[in-house]
Amino acid sequence: DEFWSNNNLFIHNSYNAYHINVNFTNPLAVSEFLSTISDVEQSELCGMHENAESRFQESETRILIDLLIGSQRSNISDPMESTDDAYVQKDDIIVQETLSLVKNKIPKQMELHSHGETKELERSRKGMAFYIKQLVSKVTDAQRSGSTTSQYGEERNIHLISTALFNLLRQEIDRFNRLLSVIHQSVNLLSLAIKGDVVMDEDSEQCYQSLLLQKVPILWKNVSYESNRKLGGWIDDLVERIEFINRWSHRVCLWSAGEIRGLPNLYSYWLSAFFFPQGLLLTVLQDVARSKRVPVDSLKYRYEIHESDEGTEIENEDNIVGVVVRGLYLDGAQWNSSNHQIEELSRTSTDNCRLPDVRMIAIQDTAVADGDNKDLESTNSRMDKINYNCPVYKTGTRSGTLTSTGHSTNYICMIELPSNKPKSHWILRGVAALCDLE
Repeated sequence: DEFWSNNNLFIHNSYNAYHINVNFTNPLAVSEFLSTISDVEQSELCGMHENAESRFQESETRILIDLLIGSQRSNISDPMESTDDAYVQKDDIIVQETLSLVKNKIPKQMELHSHGETKELERSRKGMAFYIKQLVSKVTDAQRSGSTTSQYGEERNIHLISTALFNLLRQEIDRFNRLLSVIHQSVNLLSLAIKGDVVMDEDSEQCYQSLLLQKVPILWKNVSYESNRKLGGWIDDLVERIEFINRWSHRVCLWSAGEIRGLPNLYSYWLSAFFFPQGLLLTVLQDVARSKRVPVDSLKYRYEIHESDEGTEIENEDNIVGVVVRGLYLDGAQWNSSNHQIEELSRTSTDNCRLPDVRMIAIQDTAVADGDNKDLESTNSRMDKINYNCPVYKTGTRSGTLTSTGHSTNYICMIELPSNKPKSHWILRGVAALCDLE
């Protein structure tokens, strides 16, 4: 109906409106019309934003440049076969400098900052994973021996280790430690291979070529999270993710030692920092279901855009049943802070718009369906706006491996964003939220 009316083709977009009045029952008129069509398709014809064409061209240009650089390097540099010593020595210097950067910036394991360590962790010096496992083992032994909680002071820790959120933290620490171990093992082996102390195997050669092109080696990607960044941006992003997990772990350990009050949870969670972001949303629902003693399948999220100071991380509010996530970017639209809704990108805008914090409040699905949730009615007072179910992806490729649930591994969830346009408009625009940018 948007494109066809009374045998005439009608096209409309946000900035231009034009009619193609062609009688498609007249072959001559159709032929004359087809001769006037441009060879270059306009993005507006498909209902997309006019900036989509420039974004597509930028993406194609980056792919072409990568192919040209890769083909050029492969012709002049092969550490196993090249006979040009000058090129090999120059490449070795580049790779060695990159290896030195990796060693200096990326830690060997997850651990707390020296100024914020608890006394137990400071004595152990074996990293965050060891301390948390030691905490779990200590509580478990106390329970098995039947010791009183007053003697060991483990009542709060028993509650802590039984939460799904704490177990998610343990899993994330293990995943990061595995990635860090693979990185440093491959870096050390490649350093020895460049010096000639060991034979360069296939994995080391692939790492050599990737580091030479400033790409993330496949060996690292196989145990890493999904990301489309180049090596420099990937390293900086990895360090930021580790810092976030360390801050979270730091707070949990201080809470366990009784050195802070409140809850061990953070006020907001950086969704992009997780290997498995879906796990955060699921574990929160599990903890809520246990505390409310309701089936987890009966719970769902209600979404609110929470515009607060960027980067705020304070202790969680007791009256919020859910989680606040941050670090999302809108692709294909932008957020209007004045009207509190998504809107069209400006003509000059080509960057992804940062989305404010999203507050996900756990509610019972049956209460929403019956309209019995008074809190929902009080917060959804904007009846003139339509909620767009915006998909959330880990990266901008929006593609991955199909899982048993029928979703892609790149897909995380759907969040509702207020809008004054129909849902079909944003679907044609391909609007989505991304956790990580290139």
